[in-house]
Amino acid sequence: MVKWLREGWIDYVAPQIYWNIGYKIADYHELVDWWSRHTYGRHLYIGQAAHRINTTRKWRNPSEIPNQIRLNRSYPEVKGSVFYSSKAMLKNLNGINDTLRNDLFLAYAEPPKMHWKPEDITTIVAVTEHVDTSAIALIKSRRLPQPRTPMNISATKVRKEVLLTWEMHESQKKFIADTNSYYKVYRFKGKYAGHLSEKHLFAETKKPYFMLSRKGKGLFRKKYTFVITAVNSQNTESWPSESVIVKMKQPRQ
Repeated sequence: MVKWLREGWIDYVAPQIYWNIGYKIADYHELVDWWSRHTYGRHLYIGQAAHRINTTRKWRNPSEIPNQIRLNRSYPEVKGSVFYSSKAMLKNLNGINDTLRNDLFLAYAEPPKMHWKPEDITTIVAVTEHVDTSAIALIKSRRLPQPRTPMNISATKVRKEVLLTWEMHESQKKFIADTNSYYKVYRFKGKYAGHLSEKHLFAETKKPYFMLSRKGKGLFRKKYTFVITAVNSQNTESWPSESVIVKMKQPRQ
């Protein structure tokens, strides 16, 4: 399934996470976190275990599924829920239907857009040479697909520095229109990558590599996690690559 997501063969995945939050063998929280880090830009919908309501002590808690949905919403990668089964939902176990209708799903929501699918867009082109500068032409163009996630990110020590390298996805090598304009390098403290934001943007480069140096970047003895995204000529950004952990040692005085 992860390969299908990474290769872009499917548009969404709906893992059936039919365990409660805190379950030792398969903690709901840990599984949602794992799936959210392995979507590769595709949509993630969580399978909710409505059929398990009232089956055990944990599932007799009327707040279990509502808490799961609130947890889902803390992950931007999670686009919604799928409730199993319809038979259980018709029974309104523990008043779950009422809670969903009157609290968690009060407002209508449009289906999330799949931005990797091409669509027609209108582009305005201002003509400013050899003609009246007020002349404006409207043309139809194609929106480029969302760039594919960079692959095979690695970190290699080169003397006193570390070289980050990655590869363009194989499918993008075949089409000029899909090639990346540049890459973004994101850095996070510790051994986990968080949600992408400008404060975590470490560098931008047109090459599929970046040299990490101790000078000026404050790496030193701290452990950092790096991820890479690709950006096309229309400024559409891919989903982040797999993460790589780097620790730079303090140079000897």
